[in-house]
Amino acid sequence: MTAASPKSFRLWFWAGLTLTAFKLWLTRGQAVYAIGHAMLDDRLFLQLAESIVRGDWLGAYSQATLAKGPFYSLWIALLYWVGIPLGLGVQLAYAGACAVFTRACRPALRSGVALLAIYALLLWNPMSFEAPTMGRIIRQQIYTPLGLAVIAGLVGLYCRRDQTVRRQLPWAALTGLAFGCFWLTREESIWLVPSVVLLAVAAAVWAFRFSREQGRVMLRSLGLAAAFGALPLGLVSWQNYRHYGWFGTVELRAPEFADAYGAMLRVKVGPDLDYVPVTRQAREAMYAVSPTFAKLQPYFEGEYGTGWAGASTYVTKLPVAERQIGGGWLMWALRDCVAAAGYAHNAREALDFYRRMADEINTACDTGRLPAYSPRSGFMPRLRPGQAGAVARTVGQFA
Repeated sequence: MTAASPKSFRLWFWAGLTLTAFKLWLTRGQAVYAIGHAMLDDRLFLQLAESIVRGDWLGAYSQATLAKGPFYSLWIALLYWVGIPLGLGVQLAYAGACAVFTRACRPALRSGVALLAIYALLLWNPMSFEAPTMGRIIRQQIYTPLGLAVIAGLVGLYCRRDQTVRRQLPWAALTGLAFGCFWLTREESIWLVPSVVLLAVAAAVWAFRFSREQGRVMLRSLGLAAAFGALPLGLVSWQNYRHYGWFGTVELRAPEFADAYGAMLRVKVGPDLDYVPVTRQAREAMYAVSPTFAKLQPYFEGEYGTGWAGASTYVTKLPVAERQIGGGWLMWALRDCVAAAGYAHNAREALDFYRRMADEINTACDTGRLPAYSPRSGFMPRLRPGQAGAVARTVGQFA
């Protein structure tokens, strides 16, 4: 492919800038909205951002404070400080991610036309101005640009695998910082890790194919990327420790909470109900063997359990009075009940409660006082007989 002249690149640059300005003009009137009663989504993110703006970190501790990653709220606060409207900030962030991805590809694509085509294809992806998601105050607004920025950084390193550390440093910094912020945005961010590993390994392998010295250069750059990635995680963890007594990012990733939830999933009591990983009957059995979990009984079997069963009834198809809580709601019911019982004045107290609960339930399972499945930690329910076929059919429908 014939390399474009600097003058030609400038022409395509201005063409890309014109496309960007046109998109910003088209989306300038797109509404930004929040669902006010979404206490664990829109409303939570705005409340956390308000606390940050006031200089109070994430505000007073509650069961919701550290339940979700804080970066989206930090980003909202940043836009407020610099005076950029949220809707415009969404589009600028996405356009910026598209631009750095295109720039990352430049050593491999010497044609200005090809680079402009990539940029335009990314920029005008309909997902980027789809109102129900990108117009609503939820984390996808920044999650998508951050994910694209991570890939851009790694592509930039790969395409510069024969260059010096100094030339690779900006791409290493982009990779690390974007990934750290990405990790602080949503809790299921593990899905990006395989792509990150694949691109990092490819960059290292091809650098070593140039020379051993160039391979070591790439390894240093990847190490710098890891250090940059640890920076936002460390800063957020330190702030959480200062304000809430726990050095960590998100409580849903804390081993104590994951172990407590996993212990509940072990208990083999009650009927197998679709979308209900822990039945009311299993809860009743756990009250009898775990003094810690028993402290939640008035709340699980009272208004909190009824409320969360009602929220999930459109999935479970069960009467609210049965208090069978759907899997997507159970973790929030557990956190609400712990707070209502008075064991969530700060993060350390709450996590200590979850640890005692996990230990007591697991001990009862291991000693035979509760019929149980194998030990587990985390939120994935066991695969029940007959569900493999349903999963296969669902995959086939979306393939």
